[in-house]
Amino acid sequence: MHTHLTGDPSSHGYSRLGISVPREAVTGVKNARLTLRSGFTSVRNVGAHGYTDVALRDGIDAGDVEGPRMRVSGPALGITGGHCDNYLLPSEFHYKSDGVADGPWAARAKVREVVKYGADVSKICASGGVLSKGDQPGTPQFTLEEMQAIAEEAHKLGRKVAAHAHGKQSIKEAIYGGMKPLEAIQAATVNAADLLGWADKIGALETGHYADLIAVSGDPASSSNPSSW
Repeated sequence: MHTHLTGDPSSHGYSRLGISVPREAVTGVKNARLTLRSGFTSVRNVGAHGYTDVALRDGIDAGDVEGPRMRVSGPALGITGGHCDNYLLPSEFHYKSDGVADGPWAARAKVREVVKYGADVSKICASGGVLSKGDQPGTPQFTLEEMQAIAEEAHKLGRKVAAHAHGKQSIKEAIYGGMKPLEAIQAATVNAADLLGWADKIGALETGHYADLIAVSGDPASSSNPSSW
């Protein structure tokens, strides 16, 4: 439900500035193949430069590239100088990332723009992040009014919204009591399929669904430890 297939985790900070959009697309081809061969048949890509994830999705759908089915967001939406902006270049470059929008109407316009260029979902940065310069992970960035405008516009256009949100309290609430093995499988299959909007096609072994099968050693129904599968 949260991938960045066109990104290279070994390149971050200032070294990332030297990676072109075409090079990210090539990285996406490699990562898509590895993802599929690792057993993930459907993924949601939430944030990519230059709509490289849109191109990757289309290449997979056309049979040109080996990879999982994809839902994609294109550039992530965020505020000026926020977690989803380019915060490394000095002021004389006057550069902003593709998804930057300040104010409710600018945010609505940005949703329309990413949908125009092929986004299946809108990704927003609601807070700071651990790898961005000059902000704190738990600090709010988009205002409530901006997020409401984004959600309204996305839903009007038939899209869902995914949010990057860090913060101690929200993380603690998200992981409270953990998951049993079967619940983890449901989160990765039927629940994820519903969130992707593909519950009628994936996530279950039923007539009319894609035959996506993943084999594990052991019986998850009789195990309390997922690492033993």
